[in-house]
Amino acid sequence: MHTYSQPWETPISLPTGDTPLEAITFSIVDTETCGIWRGARMVELGLLQIRGGEQLLRRSWLVNPETPIPPEAGRVHGISDGEVAGKPTAREVLREFLPLVQDTILVAHNAPYDEGILSTAGARYGLHLPPLPILDTIPLAKSLISGMDSYSLAHLSKTLGFEAQHYHRALADATTTWHLLSRCIHALGALHDANFQHLVTYGALSRLGDSASPLTQSPSRWPLLRLAVSTQAEMEIVYRKDSTPIRIPATLVAAFTHRGHSYLEIRDHRHSKEIRSLRMDRLISMSPIS
Repeated sequence: MHTYSQPWETPISLPTGDTPLEAITFSIVDTETCGIWRGARMVELGLLQIRGGEQLLRRSWLVNPETPIPPEAGRVHGISDGEVAGKPTAREVLREFLPLVQDTILVAHNAPYDEGILSTAGARYGLHLPPLPILDTIPLAKSLISGMDSYSLAHLSKTLGFEAQHYHRALADATTTWHLLSRCIHALGALHDANFQHLVTYGALSRLGDSASPLTQSPSRWPLLRLAVSTQAEMEIVYRKDSTPIRIPATLVAAFTHRGHSYLEIRDHRHSKEIRSLRMDRLISMSPIS
């Protein structure tokens, strides 16, 4: 069993360009989260696996974000703190999820968001995710289905006739994304051979782990930061927010990089259950709480 504790060194190859799409296993994924930031904590993960039009697997996981779900996020997906209490953390869920999607093409609607959520979820627990390919259905739909007022999943599904009973739940949205991908593949087949090369020409392909990774070296300003995080040290932090320094007594929780910035996650003692993500370039000072 892979531990994901080291950077991924084995190349992950793509299907050859002439591979028929019915010969490819697609893993359609969707996440529900604590916010709109691409590094927000995950509360639900949905997976639908399809090959040649046949459903191979349907799975969903409720995920304990280890912090209260903000009310504005809860109003979107309807998931409550009570529902995720006692559920596995993202570390446990990813260790179960990743082996299921090896040797497949991941698919998501607005893939940069879901890629960011999954990669950051792994990074905060020190997991190096395999660079699996992930296809975004938004540019694919824009290329192959013209004339839409919006390319949101809800609008596309309602307009194209596969309206879902529920939106903003992970497995339901993954299923709706599969219907959209199927419609796009049908449109592609009317123009070209429905093979992998033509699919990626019209869609956008990226890699899991592109946007976030574990912090592998402590910043020079705080050479013992990784040790302090691993021991969940209690620190008083002075942080620059909107040009104003604020003092935060906190427990250090995690450290990672995300889209070119290093982040420190803390449990804020002023709000005992809340985990906050702080950009390290805005940290003014840190000192142990005596």
